[in-house]
Amino acid sequence: MKGLIRGLALAGILSTYVAGFPSKIRRRAQDLLPDASSSFQSSTESEFDHMFVLSGSDSAPTAPKLTFHWNDPVRNTFKGRLIHRAPKAESDSGWLGFAAYDTPFKGVPTADMDLMVGSQAIIGQVATNSVSKYVLAGKREGPGGVERMEESFQSLIPTGTSIHQFTGDDGHVTTILTFEKLLMENDSAEIMIETKGKNTFLYAAGPPAEAGGGLGFHVLRGGFTLDFQEIMDQVAVKTGGTTTATTSTANEPVPAPAPETTATTTGEAPKEASVAQEPATTTTTSENGASTVDASSTTTTTTPAVGAPPSDVPSACTPEDPSYLHTETLTNGLKMHYKLNNLFSDTAASSVSVKLEYSGLAWLGFGFSTDGKMIDSEAVIGRPDLAAADEEKPLKYNLKGKGTTAVIPMEEARQTLTDALITQDGTNTVMTFTKILEEEGEHTIDPAVPIHFIYAIGDGNTLAYHAKKGTIQLNLSTCLTGAGAKTAGGTGQNSNRTMWAAHGILATLALALATPLAVTTAWFRTLVPSSWIYIHVFANVSSFFMILLSFILAVMAMSMSKNPAHFSDPHHIAGLAILMLVTFQVMNGFLRPPVEKRDPYAMESKIAGIITIPGTARELWKILHHCAGLVVLGVGFWQLKTGMDLYAADFTVGSWKPYFYAYLAIFGTVIVLLKLWMIWEERKARMGLDSMNPDQRRMGSAAIANGVDPDSELVPVQFDVGMQ
Repeated sequence: MKGLIRGLALAGILSTYVAGFPSKIRRRAQDLLPDASSSFQSSTESEFDHMFVLSGSDSAPTAPKLTFHWNDPVRNTFKGRLIHRAPKAESDSGWLGFAAYDTPFKGVPTADMDLMVGSQAIIGQVATNSVSKYVLAGKREGPGGVERMEESFQSLIPTGTSIHQFTGDDGHVTTILTFEKLLMENDSAEIMIETKGKNTFLYAAGPPAEAGGGLGFHVLRGGFTLDFQEIMDQVAVKTGGTTTATTSTANEPVPAPAPETTATTTGEAPKEASVAQEPATTTTTSENGASTVDASSTTTTTTPAVGAPPSDVPSACTPEDPSYLHTETLTNGLKMHYKLNNLFSDTAASSVSVKLEYSGLAWLGFGFSTDGKMIDSEAVIGRPDLAAADEEKPLKYNLKGKGTTAVIPMEEARQTLTDALITQDGTNTVMTFTKILEEEGEHTIDPAVPIHFIYAIGDGNTLAYHAKKGTIQLNLSTCLTGAGAKTAGGTGQNSNRTMWAAHGILATLALALATPLAVTTAWFRTLVPSSWIYIHVFANVSSFFMILLSFILAVMAMSMSKNPAHFSDPHHIAGLAILMLVTFQVMNGFLRPPVEKRDPYAMESKIAGIITIPGTARELWKILHHCAGLVVLGVGFWQLKTGMDLYAADFTVGSWKPYFYAYLAIFGTVIVLLKLWMIWEERKARMGLDSMNPDQRRMGSAAIANGVDPDSELVPVQFDVGMQ
């Protein structure tokens, strides 16, 4: 590829000596980068709209002529053609190259500037019948220099891409490179071709092809700027029409391009992928625009051996709903259909139309975020309960926090949605809306780059905590997510599923087994009077260590995820609170104050005659310890429920909540039955106490007065009681 290196390198080096008068600088800049927007003409090729002469003219028949033809962009596709016409075989072109520089180019080109490096090219080779995309990272062939892009990035549309060459009866040799590519490629690293604003393009033509292929030194090279919208505006003014060339079918799916032959071949049916020789007529254009026709001649037509593009390029887009351009599955049961409207129009606002279909009955939310997080994003929320009661349509909301009070509808002036509706048919929920891409005071939805979108599904028709949520990174204008562009899942954390599963298992063992065991052994210590304290301590300490490990795993997994969002969800915050509370509970248990002597006949102080005021440090400790245990138990159950919701949403699996609810029902039933049985036994014991000898009752009171805990059954205590 030595010729390619030399050819496109020189094509990219636009040099001038920037010195002297400003007028000379401007004139030199115009010579090196002429503006096609100011000197284009109607194309002589029937398939194309416009043409720009890059080099040569009909008035100099002994010099090669190179022209560029193109169509007004339609949605996300751009079709162009380079035609090189040489007066004799010795000056024909063995390859043609067309490159895009990282636009827009600013300033005045000088000898020190090299537009080749950093550009990306389409190169067609006659000898090998191939057209491919190249990255020009340097001037040397190979990695880090002039290098063919990987096969997955060869996204040229094959039905609109070819390279072929023919010789006319007059000896002129014509080489034609035709290509059709995406304005915005799937990979964000590829250069985007602007529809509004100047693009900087480079071109080069190589020497005659050699046997076996290979590229030699260029015979033509240069660059130019082009503003598609400016040209459409000029045409509209001349014709008295409007600039609707790129938007006439903006609301329809992009059809797959039909197989075609080149514009320079007539009288023949389209051919399959093969090499054939057939007669053809060719047209050339003089400087005044007149066309001349070459006689029928022997033509060699070759079909390019281009790499097949990804199957999901826009021409192959197959939406499930014909009213939309594309369909994306966000999570189990939730699909999103969407299309862009008026993307290239100056008269109508560009917008996106979205349809959400959910297999269930719930409120739906779809938001626009800068980082994939909920807080400080904006969302469209449809509430079926209000739609049914007040005919409320989906509205735009500011999401200032996690609670429903922080989900605030925008003021009336900013409720600019159109076609907004949420409906239910008994089993399914459908929400539709159309939103303007760029609105003052709101996040801009740029169709040219991947955007973070968030979604949520409610746990019913009334706006409350969501049952499922997620984020997706999507490039709307390419009609596909593309490699590396999509990050779907409840929180973007699904790249560490094993760690999240271990986190959930440890939390379940701690909060559904160890903590309930610690609490219930304290409640029902009379059932195991000599060992309950050991079980209680062991369960509390085990719960502490399992919660600590679970918390560490969660932090590690979140840090390793694609979109880390530490403590961005109530579940995260509750987890930290539980860890702190369990730590306090264990430490507080080991710091239990001793039983203090008190007067058994002293009157207890009560609040409102109901709540006993603790009279000793031990009594205060017991209240704190009991309350902390109950809080951990209750919040722990809620934590397990929300964790199951997050895991199911993240990894699109069934939720374990039904089994958890069944466990809670069994646990609650057993607790209630045990408590009722204990109340009955205490009642029986109280009835027996009434018949107890007064001296025995006085002995119990004396034990308390001498510092003996009547609840303690661990160590037998001997003491003397003075009898009177």
